Amino acid sequence: MYCRNCGKKIDENFKVCPYCGTSYEQNFNMNYNVKQEVNSESNGICYGIIGFFFPIVGLILYLVWMNERPRAAKSAGIGALINVILGVIFAIIVLIFIFLVGVNSL
Repeated sequence: MYCRNCGKKIDENFKVCPYCGTSYEQNFNMNYNVKQEVNSESNGICYGIIGFFFPIVGLILYLVWMNERPRAAKSAGIGALINVILGVIFAIIVLIFIFLVGVNSL
């Protein structure tokens, strides 16, 4: 086990870090909170996919979760942004194709 305050290796039986004095129980609570936060953010890819297929939903999720769940919000926002960028690129390609076919038909 490693101390969350100083990062040095400590024995699991210690109640206090011998290097910095941080209590073991405090470190356990901090580790639990970090693991809980990581688990709650593990669905980031799912939110990115939702944001990609439903960009308005992705934008709303981004705005709602910006402060509460930043990783999930970022994933949803990136998914929505990728959808919009690909849509614009596709529209430009279609316009170029229509222009080239129209010029060639004259």
